[in-house]
Amino acid sequence: MKSSPKKVILTITFILAVFTSCKDKWEDHNALREGVLSENLVQFINSNSSLSIFSEYLKQTGYDKVLELSKAFTVWAPNNDALSNLDLSIVNDSAKLKKFVANHISYQEYPTNQGGKTIKIKMLSGKNIEYVSDASQIDGASIVTASSNLYCKNGLLHIITSPLYPKDNIWEYFKSTTGDDLQKNIMKYVTQVFDEANSRQTGFNFHGEPIYDTVWAYKNIFLMNVNDVSNEDSVYTFFVLTDAAFQHEYDKMKPYLNDTSSLSSENIDYYTRKDVCKDIVIRGKFAPENLPKVLTSTKGISIPTDSLKIESHFEASNGMVYTVSGFNIPLANKITSLKMEGENYFGTYAYAADSSLVYTNVPLLGIRARSWASGGLDLYIPGGTNGHRIADLCIGYSTPVLYTLPYKVFWVAVNDFQSSSFSQKLAVNPFKLRDIRTAKYQGDTVVSYKTVNRYNYSEVQLGQVVNHQYGRLRLFVATDSTATTSPNNPIVLDYIKLVPVLP
Repeated sequence: MKSSPKKVILTITFILAVFTSCKDKWEDHNALREGVLSENLVQFINSNSSLSIFSEYLKQTGYDKVLELSKAFTVWAPNNDALSNLDLSIVNDSAKLKKFVANHISYQEYPTNQGGKTIKIKMLSGKNIEYVSDASQIDGASIVTASSNLYCKNGLLHIITSPLYPKDNIWEYFKSTTGDDLQKNIMKYVTQVFDEANSRQTGFNFHGEPIYDTVWAYKNIFLMNVNDVSNEDSVYTFFVLTDAAFQHEYDKMKPYLNDTSSLSSENIDYYTRKDVCKDIVIRGKFAPENLPKVLTSTKGISIPTDSLKIESHFEASNGMVYTVSGFNIPLANKITSLKMEGENYFGTYAYAADSSLVYTNVPLLGIRARSWASGGLDLYIPGGTNGHRIADLCIGYSTPVLYTLPYKVFWVAVNDFQSSSFSQKLAVNPFKLRDIRTAKYQGDTVVSYKTVNRYNYSEVQLGQVVNHQYGRLRLFVATDSTATTSPNNPIVLDYIKLVPVLP
């Protein structure tokens, strides 16, 4: 089939337009690269009299050799005026000078006037710096218009009018400050961890798991378990509490972190100080002028900003640090309701002759998808003649760490599979089967058997438990062992909820 002359003309016109557009862009690219293509970055910097101080620093730190490599770099070189009054503490310290120089060099080419938003560039110092190409600025330093986009054989050079000082990250700044000893004392703790990267594998065990000639490393507990605020690639807002502010939060939380062990006083002190520190990190950078009414810690706790008494702030390389003399998180925000999903059980157990809890396999245990269920799933074990047929069947759950105070206990258990009701119960922290049958926990009645009615999607209150020691509790959903047909009883659970009873 022949194409019409009109279609042919349109096609040719389109091809010419695309080719012309590509040609224009290529010519623009070549125009940018006009200049010192015959020299590498070091050669060009050495030949520029306005960069003689920076050139000397490159030689002193060894970065002149780096910039002779055949990789692509961008260098933001401060001119002599910018470096004439450089702090002598940097000039006379080889490590600081090396880090300073590295903070002006990055891999890849970053020309100006490329459009787009502010971007973060990783410098050879390891620091991330904000670059606004359209505004010809990097970390607030202006790029000299006539001395920008200077292409060399192995990269691109911009001349800037002020130096780029490497900022401390949040962790570096916190460690360098004086005072605030109560917070510093708890955040200095370290623990020994397996260093897989530096350990040598020597074989496999019986289960096919690797065996190592183990190397151990020491890691800071706060950075491991709360947030690694030393990470240059993450952005946080961090609070440094004065000793008075820390003591206020400590005194408020201490009654809810009791310990009944022989080391109770030491443990309570340690737990309480850790609890204060767990909510001092916010994900994201919030400048003073942009503080919202409520901040949410990385552990999910709401912090009203009108409770903060900010004494000072510091803009770190990976976020913002506030020193506060007031940091009052309401108790209801700290001690919140907790939920254990039915599908997230840790084990299945049954009766044993010595009344102990013994693990048992439940082949009919199922996780169901339900639109009404929390998280879209619930747990269901069928009963009846063709059901599990296990006497005193128990499904185990572990709570998150609980404070020491009473909790109301609820569940949602939806019978949408049989017309008749049935009974099941919840036992708290049992170690023997008889503890599940009596439903006792340290003298407190937890629950009696609860009837699971057909199509009841509501939360049902089971009872109340007092947590006597800060830590986790074990919860077991169990079949009705008082019924003569207990092996025929099903188990169903959407979730268990614990609601703190605050003073």
